[in-house]
Amino acid sequence: KIPYASGTKSVLLHKNFAAILEPALAEIKSKGLHQYIKTVDGGLAIRNITCGTRLSNHSWGTAIDINASLYPYGKAFAVKNAQDTGFAQVAAILVSHGCTWLSKHDAMHFSIYE
Repeated sequence: KIPYASGTKSVLLHKNFAAILEPALAEIKSKGLHQYIKTVDGGLAIRNITCGTRLSNHSWGTAIDINASLYPYGKAFAVKNAQDTGFAQVAAILVSHGCTWLSKHDAMHFSIYE
């Protein structure tokens, strides 16, 4: 289950990705940073990458999207307010546990690899 501002959400993920996320999410929650996760928008979804022809990491359950409406595809991440500062801390924890973060063009997206 993914902790976020309104509670928790179950998301179907690959077991290897779940093993990376579990301690990262525990750290995020213990630091009270889950308040900056407003929505959990995806895990397993068999589809091509946006604007592409190869399968997305979501197709194997090795990616998750967080705060999709706040940080839509194609928009580079920039810190402009307290929400962004908190989300940057969430992202830093996820990265420190082995996730890839596409902050330059897909800031909602975290995965095992790209």
